[in-house]
Amino acid sequence: MSGSGIVVLIIVAVVVIALIFYALAHRSPVQLTRQLRSTSFSRRRSDRIKAAAAADVAAMEEDDKYFHPHAGRDSDSEL
Repeated sequence: MSGSGIVVLIIVAVVVIALIFYALAHRSPVQLTRQLRSTSFSRRRSDRIKAAAAADVAAMEEDDKYFHPHAGRDSDSEL
């Protein structure tokens, strides 16, 4: 790449960055807040993760009944 090609590339990059900052600066704070903090989505996702985790725990407890039937007894009595 020649020296003038690099200069053109730098100028284009600076213009693109300036346009991005211009677009962000002219948005209302409410629009930016909605984009940055989507609490309803996070809550719904969090609730789904918690429900799935609770189901996994219940399934593991059920499995423990079959795979570890003596889990509640003293380990000395099995010897």
